[in-house]
Amino acid sequence: MIRKQQPWTAQLKAKICDKGGVTLVELLLTFVIMALLTPVVFNVFQTGQKTYIKQNAEVQFREDADYAVTMVMNEFYRTAFDYVDNSCGDNCIRIVDSKALDVEKQASSAYYKIEEQEQAEKKTISIALDNGVLEIDGAPLEISSDLTGSSISYKCGAEEKDQGCRSGIIQLKLRLSDEKTNQNLILESEFGF
Repeated sequence: MIRKQQPWTAQLKAKICDKGGVTLVELLLTFVIMALLTPVVFNVFQTGQKTYIKQNAEVQFREDADYAVTMVMNEFYRTAFDYVDNSCGDNCIRIVDSKALDVEKQASSAYYKIEEQEQAEKKTISIALDNGVLEIDGAPLEISSDLTGSSISYKCGAEEKDQGCRSGIIQLKLRLSDEKTNQNLILESEFGF
């Protein structure tokens, strides 16, 4: 009579349901295998977590830097200004609008007469880096990175007597840091006005 061999799943089920129990050798072998595999699995998990935190911090740095530079550029391009100066101190730029345009239509003509007039009160907007915070006109920019050690300055292309700088280059050097990850990132940006 030929006996049919049972599939391995049935053999495993029969072994598990066996009332004989587990031998000491099987138990020790299981502990040795677990002792070898546990540190490997833990290290893989820990390395993956550290990599995720590092990459997440780098992405946050870049987002914060892009946001800060965009807000400074928007302030320059949104504001009609006559000149820029640094009379507000170190790491500070002041945008000054001191003149107003007076536009008149010429009588019986398609042309307009445009005159610049000095305003009684100058409009100013300051952009400052103070204690690791970027402030635009006194309002702090909401970013998660610390900007301690960053700087903002300008190089003048055309400076007039007693009028500040009418055209030039704004230089931003952002040193971003995160206390949680102890990471730093330095980004430099320049744009003209």
